[in-house]
Amino acid sequence: MELDERKIKILNAIIQTYLETGEPVGSRTISRFTDLKLSSATIRNEMSDLEEMGYILQPHTSAGRIPSDKGYRFYVDNLMKVKPEEVVRQNEMMVQKVDKLEQVLKQVVKLLATNTNYASLITAPQSQKNKLKFIQLTRVNEEQILAVMMLEGNIIKNKILTVDELVEEEEVVKLNLLLNTYLQGLSLQEINMELLQTMKRQAQGHRKIISDLIDTIVEAIQEEDDTEIYTSGTTNLLKYPELADREKAGQLLYTLEEKQGLNELITAGENDLKTIVFEKANTTGGAANMGMGPLGIGTKIQKRDFNEITKDEAYDIHMKYTHYRVDADLVQTYFEKSADTIEWLEDMGVEFAGAFRYFAESAATWHIVKPENGVIGPRAAGPMVRIMTEKAKELGAEIYLETPVKSLIMEDGKCVGVHAVDKNGEEIEARAKAVVVATGGFGTNKEMIKENFGYDLWENFFPFNVPGTAGEGLNMMWEAGAQKYGANIEMIYQLKDNMNWFLMDAVLRQPNLLINQRGDRFMNEDRMGNTTFTGNAIDLQPGHYAYCIMDDGILKYYRKNGPDIFDIVHPEEAFDAVGPEFERAVEEGYDGYFEADTIEELAEKLGIDPEKLEETIEDYNDMCDCGYDSQFNKNPKFLHPITGKGKYRVGKFYIAAYGTIGGVRVNKYCEVLDKDLNPVPGLYSAGSDANTIYGDSYNFTLPGNTMGFAVNSGRMAGEAIADYIDELDD
Repeated sequence: MELDERKIKILNAIIQTYLETGEPVGSRTISRFTDLKLSSATIRNEMSDLEEMGYILQPHTSAGRIPSDKGYRFYVDNLMKVKPEEVVRQNEMMVQKVDKLEQVLKQVVKLLATNTNYASLITAPQSQKNKLKFIQLTRVNEEQILAVMMLEGNIIKNKILTVDELVEEEEVVKLNLLLNTYLQGLSLQEINMELLQTMKRQAQGHRKIISDLIDTIVEAIQEEDDTEIYTSGTTNLLKYPELADREKAGQLLYTLEEKQGLNELITAGENDLKTIVFEKANTTGGAANMGMGPLGIGTKIQKRDFNEITKDEAYDIHMKYTHYRVDADLVQTYFEKSADTIEWLEDMGVEFAGAFRYFAESAATWHIVKPENGVIGPRAAGPMVRIMTEKAKELGAEIYLETPVKSLIMEDGKCVGVHAVDKNGEEIEARAKAVVVATGGFGTNKEMIKENFGYDLWENFFPFNVPGTAGEGLNMMWEAGAQKYGANIEMIYQLKDNMNWFLMDAVLRQPNLLINQRGDRFMNEDRMGNTTFTGNAIDLQPGHYAYCIMDDGILKYYRKNGPDIFDIVHPEEAFDAVGPEFERAVEEGYDGYFEADTIEELAEKLGIDPEKLEETIEDYNDMCDCGYDSQFNKNPKFLHPITGKGKYRVGKFYIAAYGTIGGVRVNKYCEVLDKDLNPVPGLYSAGSDANTIYGDSYNFTLPGNTMGFAVNSGRMAGEAIADYIDELDD
């Protein structure tokens, strides 16, 4: 049987109609849309032949036909041979379709304006929240795969994907099954990191293709998907007395006609305040220089990346997480301001790499600053700090480096300035109408850590070593009458001196067998992605540390399939690059890492009874073999037996922290409160000193919170101070 000209025309008509409608195509449809002038019966016979030849298929007996992989491939091959003038004609047809939609929307918005005597506004439809109906992959040639994606509303997206490896026909079928099994019925907002990791594992040797395909899907749906706004009747606004003021009316008309953000209507401008900054370090930013970026909720970046979360959703998540043991007004004010703050930073020139999750179960609230070296990781926020510093100088701020403040000046219960000492030892008395204390907590103060939390700094507690976070600001505010309140730590876990062993830290913190010094398991290891949960659990163990055990067999599995737990901080490439770091740790005698050839040798190095260790490993392996964790109900897909294949490899994880949070109580204006919850006049606090919004556990499910609160509380304090000074001057 040959594919003659009539069959080719019918096949092309089927494929084009199916791509436009997403519905199986019947013979009557083909008879209406082709120039063959054939009866439905004749077309049905030709369709039967095409089905027999493998170019089309019938989903079920009562349905029309849809293209097969073979049909798509033939269609693409022919499309690639289309004459240039035909391409132009097709493009013109697409433009006409768009223009028709635009005309309809323009007519509707004009009709609304005419009938209501109000200004009217309509937004064009968007595809970003639509659910995927199906994905079809077809191999075009050895280097290209056609991806056809249909969304709800019969929106069709097509994309040619270039591949670096040969994908056989049967593998394309498997990939089609995998993609539709996991993604069908989901919006892009619902496609999270954990799901992608699962798909990558299922794809086995084609993990890169899956990653590229997801990127392709996102790119295709994002193309030309910016919200289009149509307006009419704006001059009707001039009829209303509340807009008789020409300036007000002008602003609103400009906003409606130019589609500018509402922020321009409610922002009066920069507060014209004289500001002096005393910084004890030799550079600005303090702990922020170690960070990666701030939290944002409801931002344009999240909407662009299909990771939108509303302020109400974030508020509910946070308040439930903290059991309502926090200031609800402070949390809500911070969250409501966060999106505007991201735009405020962008207006200064700060660029963001995107909105990210910390781990799979977290929300994509972490707006990581675009790193200068192109690699997302610690210290990414450095460019943001520098841009903010230059902006402050541009607005007239005086910044004194290496000039620590020694005390606050209090008069009649009001804070009216500070005493400082410059780098030459000269004393400075700076008088002010208001003072903001933002000194980053007390994460490196050995005495305060011991007094407040009972830990021995650098012995059983290993925070980020951020110079200068010694708690002087908190002590000054407490002496000034501030309520001592909410001091806590951003509980995490890590290897000792983890920044010097960064790759090893990433590899060893996977959800394998986690035991304490007694040789006992103590938690569900699949929770190890949440550093706070794990840190809390380790904190309860003897010595405040734990051992995580894996072997070379598990390491090989991770190298092939990727990690069980993925987070944005630790690179997946660590599993291939960690070898030299293992060797260096042994050579240097690093006491945060152990390796051994036998359980007996490992037990001796860990200081655990050999029989107990062997019993724990055997029990764990039995649970791995049967696929059920009878002790903690660990996810079966993370149950990898410890067989000792190659070497046993163990990381010694201690409790740690990015730093301390809280210490003084503030309200939503960032006014420092006394023991009776009254503001201390003229005294404000921002950043980690005032960060009391977590209760007993830092909320990593909304990542970016530390820097987010720092930047937003700084703005909240500045705006409140402007109002406070206005009242003083009146």
